[in-house]
Amino acid sequence: MKGSSFERHVFDKKATPKNCSNAADLGSLTLSPLEMNPPTTLKRYHWLIALVAYTLAVLLVHRQVVADLGARVIGGHLVGGVFIWEFSWFKKSFFDLTHLNPFFTKDLMFPVGTPLIIESPLLIGLSLVGQSIFDPYRIYNLLFFLSYIGAGVSMYFLAFYLTKNGLASFLSGFLFMFSHYNLTQHALGHLHESMILFVPLTFMGLIDFWMNRSKMGLKLFIVGAIGSCLSSTYIAFESLIVGVPAFLIFSWMKTDVEHKKRKLGQIFIVYLGVGLVGLLSYWPVFVHRTDLIGGSDSYSLSILSYFDYPAWHPNEAVQALRGWTSGFTDRALLNSSAYVGRAAEAAKAAPENLLGFFGLTLFFLFIVGIRLKSFRNQGCWIVLGMVGLVMSLGPDLQFSYSQSGFPLPYIAFSKLPVFEMFRVPSRMILLTWLGVSVLSGVVFSRIDSLLKRSWTKLILLVVIIGAFSWEMGVMATGDMFATVHNGLIYQRLKSDPVPGAVLELPVAINRSTGVSLNAEKFMLYQPLHNRPLVVGRPARYSEASLSFCNGTDFVYELTHPITISQLYSMTDRFQQLKSTGRDILKENGIRFVLFHRKDRFFSDKTNSLYERLLVDVLGPPVLIDENDMALFEL
Repeated sequence: MKGSSFERHVFDKKATPKNCSNAADLGSLTLSPLEMNPPTTLKRYHWLIALVAYTLAVLLVHRQVVADLGARVIGGHLVGGVFIWEFSWFKKSFFDLTHLNPFFTKDLMFPVGTPLIIESPLLIGLSLVGQSIFDPYRIYNLLFFLSYIGAGVSMYFLAFYLTKNGLASFLSGFLFMFSHYNLTQHALGHLHESMILFVPLTFMGLIDFWMNRSKMGLKLFIVGAIGSCLSSTYIAFESLIVGVPAFLIFSWMKTDVEHKKRKLGQIFIVYLGVGLVGLLSYWPVFVHRTDLIGGSDSYSLSILSYFDYPAWHPNEAVQALRGWTSGFTDRALLNSSAYVGRAAEAAKAAPENLLGFFGLTLFFLFIVGIRLKSFRNQGCWIVLGMVGLVMSLGPDLQFSYSQSGFPLPYIAFSKLPVFEMFRVPSRMILLTWLGVSVLSGVVFSRIDSLLKRSWTKLILLVVIIGAFSWEMGVMATGDMFATVHNGLIYQRLKSDPVPGAVLELPVAINRSTGVSLNAEKFMLYQPLHNRPLVVGRPARYSEASLSFCNGTDFVYELTHPITISQLYSMTDRFQQLKSTGRDILKENGIRFVLFHRKDRFFSDKTNSLYERLLVDVLGPPVLIDENDMALFEL
């Protein structure tokens, strides 16, 4: 038989578990009622059809980014800027001998500097290789495309392994690839949380090894576990700390697998190896964990989040419904949206609360599945889905974004050393999407066995995918990118021979020492000029990092815009800053102040006050470029 051993193992129709009844209990490989789900008549390399289709779908959704790959950045209006900066920094620090410590920089939070951690060793490694050909903007976008397509194809492998049905597997892969979990992470620019392609492979290898004692299954499990570990700490936590143990506990109770203790011992050895890899890879996290701040601990799902439509959905009726489900009625909150900064598309709830949306399409598909009795022997995936739902609710139950005080299982993790750093339990919904995607394929496989005509099956598949895509707002996410304007000002910053840092505004430090999200966007442009940024916003920073902004006259006012309006009523204070402000900035190594005049994160009133203060203290700008940015030179 031609093809690799992996292809033969996964796609050979004769490859069945040694204990078929036990396999049925887990819903693994062939499913017990395979006779009712005959394989579709696809050729050996049918997965290539899925690969091409998924690739075309991703390129279509992100067609605007594809048209200008080096100047448009997926999710770059938020956290995308952090990763592009990290790609640039680690390339410079690893290969430039003048930067001896990759894990501390003064290019951010200048002049104090800040410790750095590698959030995704896999992505940093791929970026270092990719930057030998592409700039950090292009490699970032290409890695996003890889994360999409890889998620779809790996789920296709898992679903086909379970159902032996090509159309059902295609549906599973599409749902997982464009799950609302994934779309939300892409909208936020969380590239590391989008690298979910190893999760289906982890469970596919685990099932095959557990049920069949397959060496290929064990190898696939090892690859998936290491890939999940190196993708991000959250994916490692969701997949390996919660998901795999839940699977093993369920299978231990429900199946009579031979040599269970021996297999469990081998899995334990794998865990020791993966744990060592993780410890070495994330060592700076453990070293600095008590010193680092940043992020939020508010992102636990509420019950209502399961009915909350996407913030970016283009339909007005959907947005009206969101106003009811999110529970927010204060219109003023819309202007401070952390999503896209536009009131018409504002996320009224915390961004990652939106991870819990599943839509009516899947609901009706599951109703059909229940009627057709499709979920017999699918306890493994139902359990994983329910574990993800419960864990994503966080340490205590919330309803309408108000805490009830009722404790939930996640509280046990939130009290443990190291695990207390995981501040976003809503991401645990990834396990639910894993289960939902598999179960959707199982349902469609059952429907496929009942339909006789191929064109009827294809039409039904297209209808389900179309309805799901509309509900998730898949096409609308393609509009959520930032354009990198390498205009006259950034060229001026790069070409100026005098060293000095850049203070980009507007930016705000709030009372809890958090830095507003638009500071992340400014990191997006730093590779264009390669000057230190006074603020910037790495994913985690320290109290010392913010000391310069919190304790320096004039810098404090510029980074705490809430004080500007009061400043003009304080005559003595204003006159003092007017006479000393320029000197304070120069003495601390700041060469340029760059003001984004039309920044959408703040109100027009705040922006006007900002510009007035800058002109009063620093004088008129030396340059206003085509992107409506004003440059003040010291």
